[in-house]
Amino acid sequence: MSNYVNIKNIEIGKGMPNICIPIMGKTKEALLCEAAEVMNYPCDIVEWRIDHFDAVFNKEVLLDTLQTLYEVLVDKVLLVTFRTSNEGGEKTIDIQTYMEVLESVITSRSLDIIDLECFFDTDAIQHLVSVAQDHQVHVIMSHHNFNETLAHEDIITCFKAMESKGADILKIAMMPTTKEDVLTLMSATLATQHMLNKPLIAMSMGKLGVISRLCGELYGSCVTFGCMDTISAPGQVNAHEVKHMLEVLHLD
Repeated sequence: MSNYVNIKNIEIGKGMPNICIPIMGKTKEALLCEAAEVMNYPCDIVEWRIDHFDAVFNKEVLLDTLQTLYEVLVDKVLLVTFRTSNEGGEKTIDIQTYMEVLESVITSRSLDIIDLECFFDTDAIQHLVSVAQDHQVHVIMSHHNFNETLAHEDIITCFKAMESKGADILKIAMMPTTKEDVLTLMSATLATQHMLNKPLIAMSMGKLGVISRLCGELYGSCVTFGCMDTISAPGQVNAHEVKHMLEVLHLD
């Protein structure tokens, strides 16, 4: 079994998958409304998708909003993500700005986990991993492919690349075009679980891949993403329904 990560007494990578709910408000006021609404849903992790935030490139506003969210979501694990346009995000960003934005977020210490895109830029990612380690912020290393599902061995290779770069949690999301693609993603994740000592997150996107969001405990995916009213990726399911299905499929 993979090692687990313990944050705020929430064990990520152990037992039933944790539920993460993204919030994507464009303003501080909208985000605080979403944060209040999250409290009515079953989740351990809240992901702030800062690429949706209008003032993401205004450091003062960004960090003020981050601190407020961190205080409001005190009992939740706060994950901060800038999803680049190359991997399905809202905004295009250059390497230098990506580094500046994420380094300012990390050094604020007003978060628990930072998402870093594994293949964005090698030097930038390695620098940000080092900064995160220095500031006791956990790292999810991620890769999203909205066009296809890689072959079994290529998925494993991708996970290994994330581990080699110092990530605490390894995440892959891929788009299936066939039922076989869904099974490939799940099979490769299970194989990786036996090789690497890190928690894994894996999902097959879209309607075809919904099953992968619900049975992660079976094949080694430790976090699943549920939604409230708005999805942040194709195939997300309402968090209440996700919770019910996780309990039905729990292996205990």
